[in-house]
Amino acid sequence: MKQIKMVLVGIDQYQNELVTAHNALACVYRMYQRPLETNDEYMEQFKEYWTTGESAAGTNYMVPVIGQTSDKYMSMSDNEWKEATKAMYFILHADKIRFGDKI
Repeated sequence: MKQIKMVLVGIDQYQNELVTAHNALACVYRMYQRPLETNDEYMEQFKEYWTTGESAAGTNYMVPVIGQTSDKYMSMSDNEWKEATKAMYFILHADKIRFGDKI
């Protein structure tokens, strides 16, 4: 099942796993919302990159462990922390002209 999921998100099973994970994470960290890109288009791109990164590198590399050690976030469940992390990544890479004052 894991192999099928990886193929569906565009991960080549014959490529070096470390290279695949690095490239997938790089896509997540380098992505940004382009000035004329709609919020819906950006959300779809974000979801695609997140899913690929998670499939290639694993959730542990996508979601930092500070949620487990910080007093501020300790009360959150693992799923709540994961969703909060995704939301923060989404906002941080959003169009700065449209959303800059909210970041």
